Amino acid sequence: MVYESGGNVWYEYSVDGGLHWNVYQVGIDGAKNPVLAHEGNYGIVVYQQESKLRMAIFDYQFSSGTWSVSRWDSGDIDDFGTTYLIYPAVTAHNSKLLISYRKSDGLYYAFGNFFTGTYYEYRKGFISGTSANCRYSSIEVDKSSANFKVHLVYEYAPSVNYTKVFWKTLENTSGITILQSAPEEVSIGSGYSWNEKPVIAVMDNGTPRVVWQGGIDAIEKVSFGFQQQSRTYRTCLRARDGNGNNWYPTIWKFGSDTKYGSIQRSSDNNYIIGWLEGTNVKYARNNDYYVRDSGMDGYGLPIASGASTRNDITFSSVSDGNEPRWFVYTEGLGKENTITPFYGREGAVTINNIDYYFVLADIFHNNTAIDFVELKEDDFISNFTQLNAKLESEPFEISSGDELYFSILYGLTAFEEEDVDLSETDFIDFKVELVDVGNNSILGTFDHISYTSDNYALYKDIAYSVNTDGIGDKTVKLRLVVNSSETGKFALSSINSDSQILYKPSSPQEIYFSGDPNIVEEYSLLNCYPNPFNPATNIEFNVKEAGFVDLIIYNILGEEITKLVNKKMAPGKHTVVFNAEHLPSGVYIYKLSVNEFVESKKMILTK
Repeated sequence: MVYESGGNVWYEYSVDGGLHWNVYQVGIDGAKNPVLAHEGNYGIVVYQQESKLRMAIFDYQFSSGTWSVSRWDSGDIDDFGTTYLIYPAVTAHNSKLLISYRKSDGLYYAFGNFFTGTYYEYRKGFISGTSANCRYSSIEVDKSSANFKVHLVYEYAPSVNYTKVFWKTLENTSGITILQSAPEEVSIGSGYSWNEKPVIAVMDNGTPRVVWQGGIDAIEKVSFGFQQQSRTYRTCLRARDGNGNNWYPTIWKFGSDTKYGSIQRSSDNNYIIGWLEGTNVKYARNNDYYVRDSGMDGYGLPIASGASTRNDITFSSVSDGNEPRWFVYTEGLGKENTITPFYGREGAVTINNIDYYFVLADIFHNNTAIDFVELKEDDFISNFTQLNAKLESEPFEISSGDELYFSILYGLTAFEEEDVDLSETDFIDFKVELVDVGNNSILGTFDHISYTSDNYALYKDIAYSVNTDGIGDKTVKLRLVVNSSETGKFALSSINSDSQILYKPSSPQEIYFSGDPNIVEEYSLLNCYPNPFNPATNIEFNVKEAGFVDLIIYNILGEEITKLVNKKMAPGKHTVVFNAEHLPSGVYIYKLSVNEFVESKKMILTK
């Protein structure tokens, strides 16, 4: 292992399975940013020494029943003229190695050959397609290739509002020639604005697996603009298809509010994905992707390499708590620990570069988690029919009086109000339905939200308890139905966790299974919420038949303040946000007029 401590870089190795360790200082005072690669009996440490990129190679030899080690230090591989972090990465195979690192104008590589006591550098070069906005590269050699071929992933941060993950290859075909493929975005379709700190593993057939941290901002409309409410991360995994030509459309997502995502493959062509939740080290295996707790707390998350099987892979980390810290590690991760799974489906419809995202999760029937229909890596989603077919739960038996819970989340990834390009006729519609599998009839529609040009407020983390009294004995399924006036682009993911995926309050909102709220039986103007309010409140109303709608705000003297709605609207439930940030405290009237229906109600602004 290699690490930074006390202003120096340290390299530790063990030849007896971790019973005894030998420690070497690498570099001098100020050394930092170390990375490690192993190739045969060689340990290759690359690090940053002030403004310089350097390397140390350790050669282990076994003779006469004992191990010995020799060390060789390179000169300056590169000098950047500044001490900013260069985020190096290194990989090696068949006595060749490649280092990737960051400079002021983009990512670079150093390619060379190494053997006992010698490093011969063939060439350094610029990694095409990168820029000053690129960082956090990760590389791994493709051992299935007849050439020295390296897979590279990196983070691209062109804006303060989003980041992306890209992939490409660098291949030594002959002599010192390095051929580079064009960059491809790995994180496209993730539904996340923030795609950060990627790491890569390459399988026996030469196809990569990429893990990164995907983050999404909950954005709420307030006072003529947007305000970030929170940002949450999940650990994401995406694979390239067996032919190596395309990225699978499905992205797997793990955990809740995670960090330090990592991946490590074993010699038997399996792998472990690991991450940190708080101080808990958790992981998933590629055979089932169930989330498991390693039983270890830590601060940061490297995964031990060199395992022959997936069950032999171990985690090592730094102890959590006050300094001084020490290293902690797990035994092999092959044991089957008991877990309570939580399942979710997450996706997004992208219209005019804005992601309208959704999550249906935490479905529990009588304390048993309900999974979703199978989502395969190669399930391509190109229309709403295909999307909605994958947003259904597995069927389950239900009877009167049974407990049924679920949680939902809707939102959008816009950062400025002018970014939301919805016309008066555009909409993005979400609803949750309970369906009788026997006759495919809708037993109840529990949630129905439409985003329009006048309504795109955050609708977040709402947990429901379904009252099943009188439902009888049935086989049912729960589904999320998404529709839009525009086709857009689609993204869909499975979420696996060992804890609740969305926030679940102790007292969820109770709703009844019966009826179909999507069918509006009469016109109505509902009580706004909150009331009293400061500075914004939600006004809900129901439209029985399509017609021209006026929703007007008056002060207590009957003077018109503003028209919230003045357009033709479709039948259904509608919600409009009224923001009174620039108005004084007092009593106000809101009045709805549609077709022949007119109704008014009072609300109180308190500042």
